[in-house]
Amino acid sequence: MNRDQAIENLQEVFPDIDGIRPSEELGYSAGGIFLGDCAEGGTIDGVSACNYNAGFSDPEETIWTLGVHNQLASLLHQLGYFAECQDPGTYLAWEI
Repeated sequence: MNRDQAIENLQEVFPDIDGIRPSEELGYSAGGIFLGDCAEGGTIDGVSACNYNAGFSDPEETIWTLGVHNQLASLLHQLGYFAECQDPGTYLAWEI
């Protein structure tokens, strides 16, 4: 699956995360996926899609793993990507 298809898949599965697009459109290194507002309003089942402070609020990683909602992390992995926090409000995905 190419990156454009991965982006379309993410947009379809997670309609409550706005702004998922190629990373270079926002000035980041080429080849990645900007995960939109996942940490600033984007949700999965009513819960923040990414949470920089998840280690404090969810230390057992029942919702987030390394700040990324488990459902998002799982789909990214299936698509051949992993999420990386750039800063508390910015998450990008890169090919595995």
